[in-house]
Amino acid sequence: MAVVFAHLDGLLPISSPQANGCPAFILSQAARLAAVEFCERTRCWRHLASFDAAEPVTAEIIPTEAVIWEIEEASANGQPLTPVQHTDAALKGGSVGIPRYISQTNPWGVLVHPFPETGPVTVEMSVFLKPRSDKIVGIDNENPLLDGLNVVPDWMMQQHSERLADGALSRVLMMEGQRWYNPQRAAYHRALFDSALRRNFAANMRGQQRAPIRMPTSYM
Repeated sequence: MAVVFAHLDGLLPISSPQANGCPAFILSQAARLAAVEFCERTRCWRHLASFDAAEPVTAEIIPTEAVIWEIEEASANGQPLTPVQHTDAALKGGSVGIPRYISQTNPWGVLVHPFPETGPVTVEMSVFLKPRSDKIVGIDNENPLLDGLNVVPDWMMQQHSERLADGALSRVLMMEGQRWYNPQRAAYHRALFDSALRRNFAANMRGQQRAPIRMPTSYM
């Protein structure tokens, strides 16, 4: 199922009144940094992928608006794969054999190693994603300066908009020398944001089924 995205400019009605005089583009960029931190610390953006790899090349398995933060689980033809750094995988035996490892050669894709001589390999994965940090402009004719990558999944905006705004405000209100500088309010919003990070990390690790937390054996 394709991911529906929402632009982080949608947080401006929440954040702008609390940072009087702060330009919209600064608030919008701060919102992206907050969304990145939210995804990294809560593992809220889980992406499931299943694909057939026919050759030993990087498979791009995620939406173009995201990057892989962490590989939770991976298997090839039903056998578990160990996530490793690509440089480590290259040192673990030859390039042909039974798949044992999975690595990243770029922020968007994965590579199975070693690759079976017979191929193809059915790879199933669970990965945690986060927003990209670069930008793309000029894709919206009505607003050519709009950054097309300053987005999060729509469900994240629907469920966590106020807390993302807190994360953004905790950053911009700490900008010394600006007329919106307010360290006391920054600390207040930071406390709300940190509380949401702790609460959502526990919830995302347990899942809606309230399963016991199981820590993966290795990470990217």
